[in-house]
Amino acid sequence: MNTNISKLADATNQPVITTFAAAFLNASENEVRKIARARGKKYKSLTSVLNRKVSMEAISAATKIAIRQALYASACVDTTKIPDASARLREENLRHSINNYLQS
Repeated sequence: MNTNISKLADATNQPVITTFAAAFLNASENEVRKIARARGKKYKSLTSVLNRKVSMEAISAATKIAIRQALYASACVDTTKIPDASARLREENLRHSINNYLQS
């Protein structure tokens, strides 16, 4: 996982969901750039390819990859550093749910 994403997650009281969101954005940008390069374009965001009417098949494949990467990144977050007990429990439950989702 990107060091900056880890720093951002540590700065919040919601590291699991923050990691998921940031990792998804990062991975989707990478996947969109791959789509764009294959078409000789310079798109950088999911919104830009949606507005440019790129095939839904290509967009959904890129989105699935980005979601999968974000799920794995958020499943690995260390929640022991969260000082607030209720926030820690909430984040541990979310991480546990993500792990169960990945195992199914």
